[in-house]
Amino acid sequence: MEQTMNELMNHTADMGQAEMFSKAWYNEYFRRAAESSAHARFCEAVYGRDLCQHGMMDVDEMAFLATMLKPGEKILEIGCSNGHITEQLHEQAGCEIFGLDYADVAVEQA
Repeated sequence: MEQTMNELMNHTADMGQAEMFSKAWYNEYFRRAAESSAHARFCEAVYGRDLCQHGMMDVDEMAFLATMLKPGEKILEIGCSNGHITEQLHEQAGCEIFGLDYADVAVEQA
């Protein structure tokens, strides 16, 4: 499983800017991240919890953001990935979040 994330990183290094972070790239990222125990350990070590983050906020930053949201408030999140961060914010703040993402694999995982 760890090899699949390394392969993705190597593939990303070889890609042109136009392909990097494309829908196809994110679909592959989320497919591999879901299977990788190394990615889960990385997220826990760097961000404080495995929410399948990819260059996103850590748990302290997320808790701060949650203090700015109000219970019942309606939020539109564009780029919600697989919804793990969205769900965490919903649980912390009690707000309603509608998430959108263009990565089919992330939406399926959500």
